[in-house]
Amino acid sequence: RPRSHVVFLKTHKTGGSSLVNLLSRHGESRQLRFALPLPRRYQFGYPSPFRAERVRGFRPGGPKFDLLCHHMRFHLPEVQRVMPNDSFYFSIVRDPGALAESAFSYFRAAAPAFRASPSLDAFAASPGRFFRAGQRGNHYARNLQWFDFGLPEPSEPAEIPKLLAGLERVFPLVLLAERFDEGLVL
Repeated sequence: RPRSHVVFLKTHKTGGSSLVNLLSRHGESRQLRFALPLPRRYQFGYPSPFRAERVRGFRPGGPKFDLLCHHMRFHLPEVQRVMPNDSFYFSIVRDPGALAESAFSYFRAAAPAFRASPSLDAFAASPGRFFRAGQRGNHYARNLQWFDFGLPEPSEPAEIPKLLAGLERVFPLVLLAERFDEGLVL
């Protein structure tokens, strides 16, 4: 049976828009209830962590939604406030090198760290020379996948396996952009 309670974490520059299109068609054809951002908002307060109050029509104790599939900075306790307990969580990731190239090109105008750097090679060689934490738009110059999954930054290397194991418990399926067709079959 098709799942009717689905959370798709749309990560930046990974092919997520194609999956959102498929999920939208699935949900619309079955008259499912979508969790959408508040009116006149593009996303759920990104780059801040997801909050239930940023969902159009959310009321504490009110009915939950069937599909959540837009950009957000993932925060599980808040997502659980708007989605049923039996929700299926999945996402998509991309090769970090290819993602960095795409993000540098796409977000160059939005990220001061990218604008200040003459090239991606220069940025990668010395990110601290260009990156200023807290500067508007510089969240795009971080490890976008790490950031979108809501993981703390920076993390001690010894903590990384535990953090990734926690994600694996929440997301039983994570597609690879480079294997998109196979991911769709899954």
